[in-house]
Amino acid sequence: MDNRQVTESIIKAVFASIPFAGQPLNELFYDFRGRVKQQRINDFTELLKQYFDGQTAVDYNELNIVEFSDLFESVILKVVHTGSKEKHKRFKEIIIGYLESANPVMDHSDTFLELVNVLNDHSIQILRHHYLFDVEFQKIEEQLNRNSSEIARAADELESERKTKELGYANNYITIVEKMESLNKTKNEIETELEVIGKYRTAEFYGLSIDDFLYLKQILASRALMTDLGLGSISHIPFHDMGITVFGRHFIDYIREGRQ
Repeated sequence: MDNRQVTESIIKAVFASIPFAGQPLNELFYDFRGRVKQQRINDFTELLKQYFDGQTAVDYNELNIVEFSDLFESVILKVVHTGSKEKHKRFKEIIIGYLESANPVMDHSDTFLELVNVLNDHSIQILRHHYLFDVEFQKIEEQLNRNSSEIARAADELESERKTKELGYANNYITIVEKMESLNKTKNEIETELEVIGKYRTAEFYGLSIDDFLYLKQILASRALMTDLGLGSISHIPFHDMGITVFGRHFIDYIREGRQ
């Protein structure tokens, strides 16, 4: 008899000694838990059915049945132990991700499944939006750098045109002024975009208090999903300037959260 069987026997023995409305409590408990777990499986199966009813992307001839069976079993074991609809949706996305991937990776499946199981929705949304921040920030930074270079060149052109204008020669002064105005307008628009994604790094964006936001970022950091970018700086505020790690990006990609 293994440890689980021994543990279950002990629990049943204790419950059996406590009568409950004429029925041993252990029977009531296990019957109730069984129905709860079955309902969770039924709900999860319905989620998958909705996908299979409309999908055409899966090549079943290329499917590794053994790997898929292992993954599906691991997912079901997680599903029956949580009533969270959000977690069920993420477990569904993991199954779909495997089916639709040309080269599914199983190396860290158990680790990622456990993270889905233990992290709440706010934590995953914080991680997801820090991922989006990094992606969008890189694009915006490139736009801002190009814009700054164009403004610098236009400023040089404007100075040259101003000198030409003072000498009374025909020139493109008005055209360059209009170009500068357009470039500055673009700069303001880019900076506005930066402010928008900057909200991803604030407690208000998630409807959290500052303390709760800090607490969840600390949990994510403790699991190597986020890192403190401010370490080593003079004005460093712990866990204020946070970024997603490579491991965190792999996790978000694995649960397909970035697709939403």
